[in-house]
Amino acid sequence: MKLKSEKPKRNKVIKRLDAIFSKYIRSRDKYTCQRCGAKHDKSSSGLHCSHFWHRGDMGTRWSEENCVALCYGCHQRWEGDKQGEYMDFMLERIGEARYKALKILAKGAVKFSVTDLLLLEQDFKKRYGNEEST
Repeated sequence: MKLKSEKPKRNKVIKRLDAIFSKYIRSRDKYTCQRCGAKHDKSSSGLHCSHFWHRGDMGTRWSEENCVALCYGCHQRWEGDKQGEYMDFMLERIGEARYKALKILAKGAVKFSVTDLLLLEQDFKKRYGNEEST
């Protein structure tokens, strides 16, 4: 029997947080590919949450500035061109100062506690829910 005071396993919280964050980003971008402009249904699996700085870079994994909605084809194209067209897009979107700050965050050593992860999850659930009601 699991005690209520026990925290959930870190990897399970990360998986849930990734899912709600992805939904939030796609909703924020109005289910539209930020590269080609293709619109998608809310339930479409053809629209992804793309991370400019890799998901393994924990400092920017759940950063709204680091992520955009991209259709499958555009996501595949830009994954192989992060120093070309994708970087140009990000520089225009967030500006050079924020781009440099994100790079520092991405390459820094960051470790979230389970409590931090749960708070992030709660925040994105709240914001995604607010997006859905507008």
